[in-house]
Amino acid sequence: VRVWDLATGQQQAALTGHTDWVRAVAVTADGARAVSGGDDGTVRVWDLATGQQQAALTGHGQPVRAVAVTPDGARAVSGGADGTVRVWDLATGQQQAELTGHDRPVWAVAVTPDGARAVSGGGDGTVRVWDLAAGQPRGVLTGHTGEVFAVALTADRDRAVSGGSDGTVRVWDLTDGRATATLTGHHGWVWSAAVTPDEALAVSAGEDGTVRVWDLASGRAQAARTGHAGQVFAVAVTPDAALAVSGGADGTVPAWDLAAGRPAGPGGPGQPAGWVFSVALTGDGRQAVTGSDDGTLRVWDLAAG
Repeated sequence: VRVWDLATGQQQAALTGHTDWVRAVAVTADGARAVSGGDDGTVRVWDLATGQQQAALTGHGQPVRAVAVTPDGARAVSGGADGTVRVWDLATGQQQAELTGHDRPVWAVAVTPDGARAVSGGGDGTVRVWDLAAGQPRGVLTGHTGEVFAVALTADRDRAVSGGSDGTVRVWDLTDGRATATLTGHHGWVWSAAVTPDEALAVSAGEDGTVRVWDLASGRAQAARTGHAGQVFAVAVTPDAALAVSGGADGTVPAWDLAAGRPAGPGGPGQPAGWVFSVALTGDGRQAVTGSDDGTLRVWDLAAG
């Protein structure tokens, strides 16, 4: 797990301890700690100031596929190939709960803004809601006819958006556990989903090479952004809901103007030589950071392209 200074482009630390692939990383809101999960079945907690490992959390019997952190930084939630969702106390390094119900790998985990619930998506085609304080299931959301690879939550805590191998994006009301919309248009698996902070739009990325924008109020498609020459694996939206940034198998990193429905600027010179699997945006929405299978992280100025 590597820590980078975005201002200088220099590596600050290389955090070692995992003995196999690292699949997921989350950072606490105060920027003090990172939590990672890997194929060695461990969840590891890192002190970003010192570059030291604080804890190696064991319990998953198989690879860890997803990690999320509660907004207060007190707990981490992980999902694994063993079908469990586990809750960890980051202060003590102890497991608080083992949440069972999925009978296939857990591919995605998200935590509600109030830190009260976690939502997971699994290979069994279900989206599950968990009460983190009680360590109990709150609901099983069914409708997907294939594996669920992506879960995103709205800021109001009441809705979830999921995408999966059935090619659909589904919107769920977490208060009553019902699907409020089934959004169709992708031809192939949906790999990634994001929700704008104003809760107006969902954005999804798929195997068909498109980035699709959905109106959450009406449950209708707003537009399909085409331009990628291959699968799109990752998408993120800026805090002002103006842009979406995507990455895919063609190695490009386009920025999309969500209001105008057109590219705001492609990731051009120096674009990655390999597939782009991950995209993250800075809090001010001015920069994007991408990870590629060419072994590089790249930092993009979204205004300048």
